[in-house]
Parts: sequence; C-alpha cells; structure tokens
Amino acid sequence: MTQKTLKPNGTDKDKSLGRQSVRGQQSVDTPTKTIYRLINEGARLLAQRKAREAAAVLERAYRLDPDNLEVKINLGGAYILLGRFQDAIPLLESAARQAPDNAMVWTNLAAAYLGHLEKASFEQQEAAIAAFKRALRADPRAPHVDYNLGLIYLQRGDLTTALAHFQRAYELNPADKDAAHYINVIKAKLASAQDTSPPASSEDEGSDTPS
Repeated sequence: MTQKTLKPNGTDKDKSLGRQSVRGQQSVDTPTKTIYRLINEGARLLAQRKAREAAAVLERAYRLDPDNLEVKINLGGAYILLGRFQDAIPLLESAARQAPDNAMVWTNLAAAYLGHLEKASFEQQEAAIAAFKRALRADPRAPHVDYNLGLIYLQRGDLTTALAHFQRAYELNPADKDAAHYINVIKAKLASAQDTSPPASSEDEGSDTPS
C-alpha cells in the first residue's frame, strides 16, 4: 500500500486514477436514442476499464451532441484513464459550468487538473485541491474526495492536513483499508518527530510564548 494513487469514484478495488461514469437516462427532452445508446455503451466500456474503446464510442456521441452533460463527463473520464488530461480539462470545465453543483464533475475535473500525483506541480495541486473542495461543497460525502485530498497533502509533506482528510475518509467508509493505512503511517511519523525534537531549554520552559 505504499503507492500513492488516486481512487476512482466507483469501487475500492481499483486503485488507479479516478473517474466516475454516468449511464444515459432518456427523458422527454433528451437527444436522439443514438446518443444515449452510445453513452450507455461508453459507460459499460469504462466500467470494464476499456478506456480506449470507450473514448472512441463517446467521441462519436460528442460529435452528435457536444452540449450533452453525460457525454462530457464520460468522455472526460475516458481521457483521464488514458492519461489525456489536457483533453479532459476543457470538457470537464464546460461540464462544471453546466452543472456547478454536480460533485462528480468537480471530482473528475480535479483528477484531470492533477494528472499524475508524483509529477504534479504546485499549481496543478492547487487547482486539484480547489476542485476537490468544490466537490465537497456539492456533496460532503462525495466518494473518495477526502482520501484524494489526503494524498495530495501527504505528497506536499503537510502531515496534519493529510491526516485530517484520511480520518474523514475513514469515517465515511470504515472499510477503506488504504485510509486506515495512511492514518497509521502519519500518526507514526508525527509521534516520531515529536520524540526526536530537542528538549526545551530552561529559558523556554519558563516561557508561555509559543515558538
């Protein structure tokens, strides 16, 4: 469990970079049946981790209806799985403008902004953090968002903030063994740092001023 990778918004079994798919649901004002057949096929392929095939299907749907929210979310998710983060970003930014209270959109957009965690710049991390926080505003229980925030802050070396997010993730899902693992790791690091800190001098001991 030492590899730090974002969790997808679907299953705890898959530890690769995240996306959440949406299956098309027809209503009175939907586009053609062809659009939703393609959306459903793309979502099925995404669930099977066949991102390349899913992208091809969803690109057809996007050409037919570039304003369809579900097409944008699914196609953005396929691009994320393929590592095509720059292709995913404009799709998901458009989806976020279209559905600003949709936690899934912000979660996927955060994953696109971040790219590969170990290679992400400070600016990429900042953009991802802001998007993850928007997801939490939309849904405080959004799957894996606190866990993914914990990973970013752990990568930054901000152990206290990382711990808070991993603890929140564990509260939301007590079956999350990865969150429990990182909680234990961080607590051990914080305890070790406290044990190895130099003892206070006699002058410090007589002062109430925090250092």
